[in-house]
Amino acid sequence: MTAANHFIVPVADLMRHHGSSRHVTVEAPVDWHVELSGVRPDPPLVAGLTATRVTGGILFRGEVAVTVDHSCHRCLEPSEEVIVVEVAQLYSDRTDPDGEDYSLDRDLADLEPMLRDEVMLAMPLLPTCDPECPQLVEGLGSDLNIEASAGEPGGASPFAVLKDLLGD
Repeated sequence: MTAANHFIVPVADLMRHHGSSRHVTVEAPVDWHVELSGVRPDPPLVAGLTATRVTGGILFRGEVAVTVDHSCHRCLEPSEEVIVVEVAQLYSDRTDPDGEDYSLDRDLADLEPMLRDEVMLAMPLLPTCDPECPQLVEGLGSDLNIEASAGEPGGASPFAVLKDLLGD
């Protein structure tokens, strides 16, 4: 069974009765990345959702959890974070001519596009390993996280190159 099949949820039973609902669990390894962050395939994505028949389609509501590997945008050090996202999305039983809504394919709901969108939007654009991370490396082999901090005497300062311009 491919990973995509883990995201396909049959909903024919729900389509027959308004207000009917049931729990849906999705567990699948994924390979989703943005610039400095990527969802780790192990442990897999886990989504605990409630599927409810409402007017216009099926409403999926619940939580999705993933483990994400980041590279700090300041020092490029790796870090890890568990992201838990609350989701609430309607899968329409009508086809959307613009393709902007999530739609049911007859009596099946493919949750992968919705879960991917929700997880990717929850990831930070500029991940930071620590709020106190000093900066990116200043030059080759010079990591400001390892070297003396700017607050210490003799520490690296982003303005250190300017002191030579003024002279004595």
